[in-house]
Amino acid sequence: MANWTKRNKIKVKDDLLLIEKLAMVRGIKNLEEWMNPPSSFVNSPYSLLNMDTAVEMILKAIHKQMKICIVADIDTDGVCSTGIMYNYLRELTQNVVYIHAQRSQGHGLETVLDKIEDDVDLVIIVDSSSNSVEACKELHDKGLPIVIIDHHEVDRENPYATIVNCQLGDYPNKHLSGSAMCYKVCQVIDEYLSIELADDFRDLSAIGIVADMMDVRNMENRYLIYNGINNINNLGIKEILKQSKIDFSEGINSTNISFKIAPIIGACSRFDKIELALELVTCDDEVRVKELVKEMISMNEERKANQKIC
Repeated sequence: MANWTKRNKIKVKDDLLLIEKLAMVRGIKNLEEWMNPPSSFVNSPYSLLNMDTAVEMILKAIHKQMKICIVADIDTDGVCSTGIMYNYLRELTQNVVYIHAQRSQGHGLETVLDKIEDDVDLVIIVDSSSNSVEACKELHDKGLPIVIIDHHEVDRENPYATIVNCQLGDYPNKHLSGSAMCYKVCQVIDEYLSIELADDFRDLSAIGIVADMMDVRNMENRYLIYNGINNINNLGIKEILKQSKIDFSEGINSTNISFKIAPIIGACSRFDKIELALELVTCDDEVRVKELVKEMISMNEERKANQKIC
């Protein structure tokens, strides 16, 4: 036992030396800060252009019991973004729904215009559509207000929607994911209402950042990821980890996201069954969640087999 302990201590010391050397090569000056990023690196959500206007539009819809329709994007970040907004708003109103296209139909508002029902009062588009000017104009001309929560590059002026996008204005971190943007919107709604709900969805924010391959060298992103992977809360994500035999009692790591969670959700997109992933992250029925994960894992295995053949 003594010999094993001695060898183990030597191994830990060698691992630390290796990490320190890698940090030096990459120009990381404060290793502790890098590995355990503090909240001081988080930028104020109020510095995002149009944040107050968007939140006030959402709160007006909630207060007046208007029908809110969330337009989901069809990749892992889009699923996480939808999970955050839908689950959060469902705590404040029952008058909220989401709609989606499929991967084969493409991205953006234009793919779901025919699915927006006549009784909808507010459209919230997550993780897409900053550049969907014509589609936004079509809704705007019908008198339907639009909030876009996005992170993609903006190539065109879009005066027909209220856009909260880290690419616009002076927000210092241009590397947020759609899910992180949705989390920030929820944080501001929290402050407006003096409630604490947003942090229940920081796990989905972290998963979206990693799955969408945002810059993990960015210190705000590192904090959001660190905070999220150490607070897994979503029932569907927990079930993916359980059926993948990953112990998440003390958090997970980015490898678990990149090689387990994201591919399983991504398989739904590839097979044009994104509704399974969306249902998973918005479901609170344990029995149904188990069924969904089992089907999604089977689909992912089929995807892997197909890729091997190709």
